[in-house]
Amino acid sequence: MVRVTCSLLQRVPQYWKRYTDRCINLRSKPARYVALRGWVGEDKRHWWLYTEDHPSTVENQSANMEKNNLAAEIEFMEELLEPIKERTVHIGDRVEVLVGRDKGKQGIVSKIVPQRNWVFVEGLNKQYQSRDVSGAATLLSEEMPLNVTSEIALVDPITEKAASKVEWRYTEEGKRVRVTLPSGAILQPTAFSRVLADGVDPAMYIDNNKTDTTEKQLKTPTYKPNLKTFEQDIMDSMGIVENKKRGKTYWY
Repeated sequence: MVRVTCSLLQRVPQYWKRYTDRCINLRSKPARYVALRGWVGEDKRHWWLYTEDHPSTVENQSANMEKNNLAAEIEFMEELLEPIKERTVHIGDRVEVLVGRDKGKQGIVSKIVPQRNWVFVEGLNKQYQSRDVSGAATLLSEEMPLNVTSEIALVDPITEKAASKVEWRYTEEGKRVRVTLPSGAILQPTAFSRVLADGVDPAMYIDNNKTDTTEKQLKTPTYKPNLKTFEQDIMDSMGIVENKKRGKTYWY
């Protein structure tokens, strides 16, 4: 029980992310139903469409309804991207746009969609549409996504220009930080960099003394390993003594 509790508590901050990924994987993998007579059911494969909304929101789930599976599959197949092993851009970072009408302008990252390498910059890369609202023409603006690998770059805090490269390095104290090249400036983490994929900030978590397992209880050993069998362990715990002697066996 202690091992299971330790395993769960170590992964509590990432629980919702793992739950969402599991649902997506179950939906993405082909479903096969094997009956007693040996036939295999129809291969039902559906791609999950990632939008600017989180997968747990109603807006994203409505985009992945059965009637939109075909459109989601086509869009997914047309926009296959290479996943980033380690992300260096976080919400709250100052970046510079490298393409489009806003090329050369700088802004703050407001939203990230890591599954599609998307970032949204406040006030930049907008798309304008004219709509008729209550009989009057209204011009609406919407921020469009930018590719994090080729369309934006982090701003160097020393030169205040787009950094050519960003690497992860360690300080003398052993702290892992982001360093811009070639100036070697350290990018300080933002308040949103510690927020997990499910939107939870571990620093803001408050322990519940009534329901949460305390650290002292977690580290208290409740199981002592031994070489006894399962039956022997139960007999010792219940005080059962076996007085019977095993009979002799002969091998010919």
